Amino acid sequence: MAKMFARNDLLDTILACGDAAERINKTLVPILRTANTAALTYVPSPEKDPLAILDPGSYTLSYLFILVARLRSEDRVAELSVLLQRTLAFAKSMNFSQAWIAPDQMRMLANILSLISERLGQPAMPILPLFHMILRNPSLSSGVDITAIEKSGFGLIYQDFLLYHYYGGIAYIGLKDFSRALDFFHLVISAPTANAVSLIQIEAYRKSIFVSLLVHGVVAPLPKYTNNNVAKTAQNTSKPFTDFANAFQSGDFDKLQIEIVKHQDILERTKNMGLARQCFYRLARRKILNLNQTYITLPLSDIAREVLIFGSNPDDVEREVLRLIEDGEVLATISHEAGGMVSFQDSSERYDTAATMISLDEDMRLSMELSKRINRVDNQVHLSRDYLSKSTMDPGRVNERFFSGAERFGSGASFDEDLMGVVDD
Repeated sequence: MAKMFARNDLLDTILACGDAAERINKTLVPILRTANTAALTYVPSPEKDPLAILDPGSYTLSYLFILVARLRSEDRVAELSVLLQRTLAFAKSMNFSQAWIAPDQMRMLANILSLISERLGQPAMPILPLFHMILRNPSLSSGVDITAIEKSGFGLIYQDFLLYHYYGGIAYIGLKDFSRALDFFHLVISAPTANAVSLIQIEAYRKSIFVSLLVHGVVAPLPKYTNNNVAKTAQNTSKPFTDFANAFQSGDFDKLQIEIVKHQDILERTKNMGLARQCFYRLARRKILNLNQTYITLPLSDIAREVLIFGSNPDDVEREVLRLIEDGEVLATISHEAGGMVSFQDSSERYDTAATMISLDEDMRLSMELSKRINRVDNQVHLSRDYLSKSTMDPGRVNERFFSGAERFGSGASFDEDLMGVVDD
């Protein structure tokens, strides 16, 4: 009877505490932390379901504990469907300040959603609730980069940093924001580490090759502060990808096609075939853009012969030129009266419009804000206990031990086949 009383009493206690911060911290948090699964999952009747009675906006903390406990305990698909609907409602209206009291429960909720999505065969299911939960964080609503995190409450480890930026890079690829994707992949590759190398870094390096070709037409050098062992290991285990890059940079379509066919298996197995195809067609675009540097006017038929990939078909070339014009990559006009003549033009931008000045002011504001952040982080590093203790060491050992950074991020990176699969030679 004591346990049954505790179950009934939990909902009454939650309602009595309300949303007052002092009561939540002093009374409710200890109760929720010590409540067993039976108490958190207890539903006396459908009419008295705590998740139906509690408002997720006012009783966020209690709702979160109960929701996590029930999602972990529920196996019936029909009941899971109802709980997932409640999860979405919670994500849209939760009070972030209350949720921040139990970051471990928020992390657990995200992990549970991922596991349930795998079990139901619905990999995209967690995206919407997680998206709304992120939007409830006032500090992230402006869309600025995350420059500081609270590690203690969330149990973040080194691999979390790598995975965040790796998946972020993939997301930016999907959005066709290749420059941003390249930045994220470089953050993964250049993350401080000891001598071991994470497979996540190797996968990021491989994707960065394709993305760099799409952005710059060449493989951009890695950041200067990249660990030498990471750079060498990534390069030595990615020969098919570097061969592809060399063929692209040669400008020879036949060589590029040969590399795609030769390494088709590994490109498909590592899910890079789509990027390889985009690079193939990007090479044609670059050839057209290079013509802009040499010619003022040129017939579509001549462009087709230069590009070759379109099979010397002026109609296909015209469509590609129009796409380049629409994307703002080239300033040109096509005259059919002159027999399909393309006229390349210089930019008419004089940089004296109100829109240009607004854009310049915004760029200057962002630059000043970035400078302030760098100074703030620099001061924090110089005042940190780790830095002060290591800076008193022998100077020759400071770079080796401090700037390896593995202990600052958590456990050292290592080859983690469970996360990314086996490295392909």
